[in-house]
Amino acid sequence: MAMERLPMRKIREILRLRWQQGRSVRETARSVGASVGAVCDTTGRAKAAGLDWEASEKLDESELERLLYQSAAVAVVERPKPDPVYIHTELKRREADPSHVAR
Repeated sequence: MAMERLPMRKIREILRLRWQQGRSVRETARSVGASVGAVCDTTGRAKAAGLDWEASEKLDESELERLLYQSAAVAVVERPKPDPVYIHTELKRREADPSHVAR
């Protein structure tokens, strides 16, 4: 199940508390009202993007979101659609096969 993204206000507050205030992950999670995993994920994404508090503070919301979530947008892969003709053929075959009938 995919997680819903945090609002940018919470993301900025997480980065501020972690990097500017030096708060722990648990303190930050409790303060912001997010999970410990969300705090770790957010700070990890920011570090991977090469950000620190000074750099992230200067960015507007759309630019910060692009830097933090650019890999998520690229990683979306469309799954192949099921073939209804094949499914129909297989289902018909099972019905016609008497060995699959429960006694």
